[in-house]
Amino acid sequence: MALGAGSHEVQSLVMKEGLWLTGVGIIVGLGLTVLVAPVLQGMLLNVNSIDGVLYGLVTGLLVLIATLACFIPARRATKVDPMVSLRCE
Repeated sequence: MALGAGSHEVQSLVMKEGLWLTGVGIIVGLGLTVLVAPVLQGMLLNVNSIDGVLYGLVTGLLVLIATLACFIPARRATKVDPMVSLRCE
């Protein structure tokens, strides 16, 4: 903001970076889950290894938590006075 960016631009930047990392983590996690699920099904009784509803709920919950975890610091970053941050640097 000290270099001319608006509060909306700063908030958008923080959200994009955080949610991009979340997306990569979800893709890697779902890929590993598909690989490990048959092994777990062999160890546990009466467990379905591919349960789309459960994967969808967990993925949605993680996206919701990550969105809140990105939104709160992004909102706080827009409240900082640019002159105060320049003096500290």
